[in-house]
Amino acid sequence: MKQIKQFDTVLLKDSREAAVVEAFENKAFLVDVGDSPKDWDTISITIDDIEKVISEAEPDEPDRGKGVCNLRHP
Repeated sequence: MKQIKQFDTVLLKDSREAAVVEAFENKAFLVDVGDSPKDWDTISITIDDIEKVISEAEPDEPDRGKGVCNLRHP
């Protein structure tokens, strides 16, 4: 399996979709699962729990993570 990165979306073998929050040496991961704020949960998984990568994280934006707010107000 290819390198799984932070913010990738993966399909778990139990058919849930998960967003990768943290990746540790492409072996262990913290992921967010759930369909809404009522049932979101952060769980720990291993590479063996992942069926495939559904979508890859977007390349870093220049201001990402620098405390710059990019929200647009009408």
